[in-house]
Amino acid sequence: NRVVKAVTANIRVRTIFGSDGRLVLGLGEDDLKWFMDHTSSKLLAGSLPRQGKPEIMVHRLIALNKDLSVGSTVGRRADKEEWLAGEYTVSGIFTGPLQVAIIPANPGGTAGAQAGLASILVFSADDQLGESIEKTLQKLPGYLYNLTDYETQKSRIEKDLANVDMTVWLLNAVTVFTLALSLGLLNVLLFLQRSGEYGLLSALGYRRSRLITRTLSEVGFVIFSAWVAGIVVAEVTLLGVNQLVYAPRGIVMYSLDSRALLFTIPLPAMVFLFSAGTALWRLGRLDPVSIMDNKD
Repeated sequence: NRVVKAVTANIRVRTIFGSDGRLVLGLGEDDLKWFMDHTSSKLLAGSLPRQGKPEIMVHRLIALNKDLSVGSTVGRRADKEEWLAGEYTVSGIFTGPLQVAIIPANPGGTAGAQAGLASILVFSADDQLGESIEKTLQKLPGYLYNLTDYETQKSRIEKDLANVDMTVWLLNAVTVFTLALSLGLLNVLLFLQRSGEYGLLSALGYRRSRLITRTLSEVGFVIFSAWVAGIVVAEVTLLGVNQLVYAPRGIVMYSLDSRALLFTIPLPAMVFLFSAGTALWRLGRLDPVSIMDNKD
């Protein structure tokens, strides 16, 4: 466990939907070494930022995103669209689980006066202790500080994504209804083409319940197989696009997770209901005698 006094700011990166910020930490020399060791971060090129110097060490993905290398300059003085005030020279590039940039606690010069907000970082090696600390901090008056913890960030992200989720679900509903109706009508045509087969089976003594079970099994198997194949194709496509397009730009595109898969479930479900419903409706009106007469 460690409590670190730091200066925090944000550096601008490009994302799929525009711009976003990545945390910039202003750390002292001892805290910086502790951070590198305890977050399993490794220096890939260059060196750690020196105290009293306007230097910055950036994560590998940030470097790719902003086309930075050791010796490059970054900051609002170098780029008016940059969110990080001042001007810093990239001293090193590192890799690790946290996609952040690191500057000295006292960079010196004009950069030091514009670095960012004074912050206190709490690192906890014990999850239960970390949760206890968060609950204690949440009880303090909100106007005294700006708390950035897991629950607070989660709540903010959920609020930001609420409208996006609603839009996606509306588009998903329209798409599902249209495709399900189209596939349901297609299933009627396919069933009509096989009406002779069902009529023959019925004439041979197949009970209607057995025909219904057979129809539902066929429809369910085809739809489930198509759904699984679609997920596999989508996952392979995402991996390909990520490796060929986004990864070289330092943009992380995550693969399908449980939340993304949730949006795919309504389509096979509605297709099954439409297809099975239309097939069962035709089976209910099945007249094997007339079908066999027409075949003759």
